[in-house]
Amino acid sequence: MAVSAQRRRDPRSSRLVHVCWVNRESEGQPAELCDVSVSGFFVVPTGAFPESVGVGDPVWVVVKDRDGDKTLTGTIRWRGYSQIHDAIGCGVLLDPGCLALAATIFAR
Repeated sequence: MAVSAQRRRDPRSSRLVHVCWVNRESEGQPAELCDVSVSGFFVVPTGAFPESVGVGDPVWVVVKDRDGDKTLTGTIRWRGYSQIHDAIGCGVLLDPGCLALAATIFAR
């Protein structure tokens, strides 16, 4: 846990956000964001996690917002089991063009 926390660029806050995520193997798969920061999040698919999806892959996450759906894009930085969340998922670093949008979504 301490090693993972040291690698994070920004502090994360615990949240539970239901989203749909798109990766190179599936489109619109239900998932949950378990924590977020200004530069990324930890996403856990609620269904099967495709074995071939991993570090370096681009992903898209669609957040249902009161103003409509918002799409965030990023890159998987790590994949594995999180002791903190007791789940298998992946850490995603947001693309620079999504940082302002993510800040407005997660500020609520």
